[in-house]
Amino acid sequence: MEPTGGALARALIWSVSQAADAGSADSIALSRTSRPLGRGFCMTDQISIPDGWEPFEDAGFLNLVGPIHQRREADGVRSFAFVAQPKHANLIGVVHGGMLMTLADRALGLTAWDAAEGRPSVTIQFDMHFVSAARMGEFVELKPEVFRLTSSLVFMRGALRVADRPIAAATGIWKILDR
Repeated sequence: MEPTGGALARALIWSVSQAADAGSADSIALSRTSRPLGRGFCMTDQISIPDGWEPFEDAGFLNLVGPIHQRREADGVRSFAFVAQPKHANLIGVVHGGMLMTLADRALGLTAWDAAEGRPSVTIQFDMHFVSAARMGEFVELKPEVFRLTSSLVFMRGALRVADRPIAAATGIWKILDR
């Protein structure tokens, strides 16, 4: 029976479970449950951030979807990451593509600024290819790469990963501003 009345104030949450077929680690099976938003999964004191990561402070949009963490790699490039929380979930209970795109855009953009020696850079083209799902509680990270730098453009790419599992690939071009 379909929910009615007060159930309109409830969110449909799709729970994700690993499929039984051992040949495909990225296969997922979906089952539908209805429960109020904000209930169930709670990570308040359970978030485990790996050693070497520190909070990335951003008073803007990232403050709403974060926290975001950063780590300076041996080559000097900063990597960025977040722990997937319920506020990052889409309707099927995995991390929303918009959150993954937000992390990628900010990480690649900040790296473009660094490559441009601190000059502001803005996104002029951005592509994202999703290859696997990130699940609640997982630590999603991205190490940006500058693959071409001109006097006015920075060409970027990066892979979002959970440990060794690729989640998405991002590429883009950033325009270096003359301010």
